[in-house]
Amino acid sequence: DRFKGEIRMINFSPDGRLVAAAGGSTIKLWDTEAYDELALFLGHEGDIGSISFAQDGRTLASGGAGGVIKFWSTGHASDVHALRGHSGTLREVAFSPDGSRLASSGFDGAIGVWDVATGREILTLKGHRGPAVAVAYSPDGRQIASGGNLDFSVRLWDAATGTLTKTLRGHSNSVWWVAFSPDGTFVASGGIGGVAK
Repeated sequence: DRFKGEIRMINFSPDGRLVAAAGGSTIKLWDTEAYDELALFLGHEGDIGSISFAQDGRTLASGGAGGVIKFWSTGHASDVHALRGHSGTLREVAFSPDGSRLASSGFDGAIGVWDVATGREILTLKGHRGPAVAVAYSPDGRQIASGGNLDFSVRLWDAATGTLTKTLRGHSNSVWWVAFSPDGTFVASGGIGGVAK
């Protein structure tokens, strides 16, 4: 079935048994063995910009226009809870490796860190000049990387305290994607202009 709008994100669950895709204000969930559509998630008022599975594959987070973050149960095909994450469009969401926290980046320039069980904001990381458009957890969960839209930087944060630990420069345009290597020793970044570092 076709989505109403562009498909903005596709993600596999960590165990590879599920795949989710977001298009417009809709998320669809499929079983990768039988290719059956398992769920249709509705509830966002605007376009969804990011989806992320928790490590156990039982929870899916989504965020987009309006700054709303939603948590979905993949087993019950239901909306677990929602929270207003940012004052503007939410760009990306990423679970911590243990699934207890969620980081979000937004056009309001902030990185939010949320307790998944309660929906409470634990930390607000500020330091980018302009929108924060990328976010990722390190494999050990001790660091968060973020990318800036206007300051063209990658920033590294202590995930427990929210302290900025390092600013990496070298891009000449917006940094839209960040990722840690599996051992956590490297951070890759890419964005507008076709440059990856």
